[in-house]
Amino acid sequence: MKISKFATFTAAALVAGGVFAEEAAPAVAAEKAPAPAVEAKAADEVSVLIGGTVKIMKSEIDARIADFVKYSEQMGRPVPAEQLTEMRKEMIESMAMQKALEIAADKANITVSDDDVNKFIADNTPEGMTFDDIVKQQGVDPVEIRKELKANLKIEKFMKAQVPEITVTDEEAKEQFDKIVKENGEECLNKPESVTASHILLKCTDEDADAKKAEIIKLRERILAGEKFADVAKEASDCPSKANGGSLGEFGRGQMVPEFEVASFSQEIGKVGEPVKTNFGWHIILVEARSEGGKITFDEVKEGLKTQIKRSKESEAVRALVEKIKKEANIQILEKAVESAPVTPESARELPVWAK
Repeated sequence: MKISKFATFTAAALVAGGVFAEEAAPAVAAEKAPAPAVEAKAADEVSVLIGGTVKIMKSEIDARIADFVKYSEQMGRPVPAEQLTEMRKEMIESMAMQKALEIAADKANITVSDDDVNKFIADNTPEGMTFDDIVKQQGVDPVEIRKELKANLKIEKFMKAQVPEITVTDEEAKEQFDKIVKENGEECLNKPESVTASHILLKCTDEDADAKKAEIIKLRERILAGEKFADVAKEASDCPSKANGGSLGEFGRGQMVPEFEVASFSQEIGKVGEPVKTNFGWHIILVEARSEGGKITFDEVKEGLKTQIKRSKESEAVRALVEKIKKEANIQILEKAVESAPVTPESARELPVWAK
């Protein structure tokens, strides 16, 4: 298990909207785009200078990149050589922006207490585990983890304080609704017939189809005798939906294989249907609701549109603020990102918490 639960509102997330690169999210997205390797014994030098005084050393960049190299290998995604130079550039820019945000937060007298860090850890540690379990499992330094968390929580607190609360009116939502209809035509309001259903699947082959049918009949009998459908699904289903008690949510016609669709759209609501065979195996289906379709109205989508507009405005405000901080910080990137020798596993440290 990686410590992704401890990722916070970092500079990488902020610059993803285009402050540094149009499609880059260097820190958070590094799993998808590994960074270049470097020589472990290279002479140290200043890679980034912020405000003429604050330095980020080449050794810091090297160590962070080594983390990504190691993590990429652990995840079975070796670093592609053609991505090395670009990823080092993105890493440098990401770390520079994070440091600039930390400086801005300090100037604004933003503080984060140890209690704040402890609360964040408690709220985000997976159920059944403790922080000590994670530290031991990952072999990381708990002091460094807390240090990284404190810095990232400070940035998050600073950004929330700087970005004003945004409200969206019904009128703005209606304007957006009308714009969507104008651009896409009235047909975009057509709401197809749909059902909300759960199922239990037992995968089978031609050889064991009869045996699996007998098994699913017994599962259906257990539910009819009083057991909860969701409980039986979690115990016995071969579909990933078992984690949600077999729930498939709402779906329309054409989204499921024919046999499953026919059963779902014809079964009585609230009743567990007879076993259904598809190319996936044997199913029993519980239809929880059915919609006959029709036209989508503004009132049905109003709150969703308001949420969408609010998020868009917040993103614009954050991007503007980050751009302003970037300009004021006087970030000088002194290092030319170049490829070099691969980092050996011995020279790579465990990934910092904020980067996962």
